[in-house]
Amino acid sequence: MNDRAQALLELRDELVERHAEIGRRVQAIEGDLRQTTRERSRDWDDRAQESENDEVLEQLDDQGRDELEQIDIALRRFEAGVYGVCIDCEEEIPIERLRARPAAVRCVACAQAKE
Repeated sequence: MNDRAQALLELRDELVERHAEIGRRVQAIEGDLRQTTRERSRDWDDRAQESENDEVLEQLDDQGRDELEQIDIALRRFEAGVYGVCIDCEEEIPIERLRARPAAVRCVACAQAKE
């Protein structure tokens, strides 16, 4: 097995671990959000703070779900044998970029062009 193949396997393992970690975090956030359906405080300031906290939790939940989706895509690409290959130019994505962004589907040049 060459160095790139070994690095890709290590990245896949990191993606699997990250997926599990984020999944646990999203479940905890959703549990916290379910608790917010309880009776609200009667104090105006407390209610405002509770609402703000709920908004933060919802944003964290959305971010976690987005990252889970990106990881799922990367893992499916790994299973299909195309992980680490740019979806635009079909060139290999450098290992350094994948280490920085394991769920990257584009090389730096194509990512910059997309922006």
